[in-house]
Amino acid sequence: MKSNRNMPKAVKDLTEVFHSENIEILKVPSIFGGECMGFDNRDCYNHLRNVRHKDLDCGDAQSVLDYFRNKQAQNPQFFYAIQCDEEDAEGSDSDQDDGSDSD
Repeated sequence: MKSNRNMPKAVKDLTEVFHSENIEILKVPSIFGGECMGFDNRDCYNHLRNVRHKDLDCGDAQSVLDYFRNKQAQNPQFFYAIQCDEEDAEGSDSDQDDGSDSD
C-alpha cells in the first residue's frame, strides 16, 4: 500500500548526507518540520533502504568485487577468488581471511 507522503529532493539529499557522515537520521525531519511537511523518520529510513536496493540492483556483483578489492588494499594478506561462468559473468566467489586455515 502506497502512502501519500512526499519527501522533497532536498530532504532526500540531506538524509543521504547525514547517513554518510554518521549523523542521526532522526534529526532530518525536525530540521524541515517533517510532520508539517508530511514525512517522518520512517520515511527517511525507507528512502535510505530504497537507495541501497537501487545501488545493489545496478551492480551487486561489482559491489562485492569492489568490497574484496578494498579489503585486500587494507590487508595485503586478504585473499579472494572470483569464478566466472561461460559468459564471463561472475558466477561464484569465495574469500579467505588472513587468520583462517583451509583444511
